[in-house]
Amino acid sequence: MDIFVVRHTEYDNPQDIYPGRLPLALSTTGRDHAQRIGQWFAKNKFLKLPIYSSPVARTLQTAEIIACVIGSKVEIDERLTEIWYSWAGEPITDTLGSNEYYARPNQEKPADILNRIKQVFQEKLNNNENCIIVTHGDPATYLYHDVKYGRPPGKETVHKEYVQLGGIVRYQFAQKKLAVVERITV
Repeated sequence: MDIFVVRHTEYDNPQDIYPGRLPLALSTTGRDHAQRIGQWFAKNKFLKLPIYSSPVARTLQTAEIIACVIGSKVEIDERLTEIWYSWAGEPITDTLGSNEYYARPNQEKPADILNRIKQVFQEKLNNNENCIIVTHGDPATYLYHDVKYGRPPGKETVHKEYVQLGGIVRYQFAQKKLAVVERITV
């Protein structure tokens, strides 16, 4: 059984703002990358897998492009959405990953983000459901660390193994036991 977690691809951000849950659309590069991801799934015979996506535009667009290539349908799951923070739309600064970033008020806590995506992941595992989950960087990265290392990443390490734009993490199970965690770049 395989569960694939895909981070959305590149999006247009001409004002260089923190995107949060804003409806920023995929760039041309991002649409092309999503197409290549879909082709990777098709080439590896992962066809018609159900796809679960965050409702945020960039993830939903990534999911829909993949779905078109592999003959799937996309279902929105709010639990896969981007981290909530109050400064979405503000200009991006160099504080990402710093103590200031993690200390800002009105930000969803990493444990809450991890719990949301783990609920979805565990449901698919319990149902023995091969699927694709399309989400954002923080949920994908927190899940990766939790599954691979048995703990969420600390703020000092989260960006060292961050799931990059368009990154795929394959979780392969045998009898509901984790057999392989593999990061795939397409």
